[in-house]
Amino acid sequence: MAIDLDEFKLGKPVLQKPGSYGSTIYMVRNIAGAIDRYHKYHFDKMLYVVGDQQNLHFSQCFKIFSSLEDCPFGASERLEYINFGRAKGMATPSPERFAAIEDPELTSDQIGMTAVKVQDMQAKRIMSYHSDWERVTPFEGDTGPYLQYTHVRLCSMERMVALEDGLVISSLDSIDTSLLLSPPKAREIVLYLATFPDVVRTALRTHEPSNLVTYCFSLAHLISSAWETIVV
Repeated sequence: MAIDLDEFKLGKPVLQKPGSYGSTIYMVRNIAGAIDRYHKYHFDKMLYVVGDQQNLHFSQCFKIFSSLEDCPFGASERLEYINFGRAKGMATPSPERFAAIEDPELTSDQIGMTAVKVQDMQAKRIMSYHSDWERVTPFEGDTGPYLQYTHVRLCSMERMVALEDGLVISSLDSIDTSLLLSPPKAREIVLYLATFPDVVRTALRTHEPSNLVTYCFSLAHLISSAWETIVV
């Protein structure tokens, strides 16, 4: 049994295969599952975060929803498909590369997770990309390890100031922010930090984590350039 969606250029999705003896398929389970979840949770919005190879499937699924007369909710208002591209060429690097590291397991976990997460969220979610360890693991350029390196430098500076000058940041209220408005580079960082809430709201509205990653890279570049002019 199939439903004709040719007028919408969506083909004829199958709802039940001949000889299936009542067993269900992916399309029917998605439809039944959404209705069941609505009855259980009365959701305002349900997001399907699935790879872009399912574009046609969810277009068909949502079109079927919109044609159901007894559907308990408006599918176009409450259901949304958020697709994303795939990582191509992912492979495990050779363990010999970690031989000179004191704690290779911990270090590789921390750097590897950062590299993979940032690589995965750096591009627009709809874009597929080729995974390349040589490109995503350096500590220079727009990579996860570079963001981690910038964070480590800031933490190191905070510890150094605490040890040498006895200055400990106990709370944000204890910071003399007037000092941040004099050096141009410091003022530039402060103004950029002020845009963070807008970046988060945009990422939430568009379902694009790449907005946050781009923001982090830009902030890291500002901090890197500030090392050259601001004496701590």
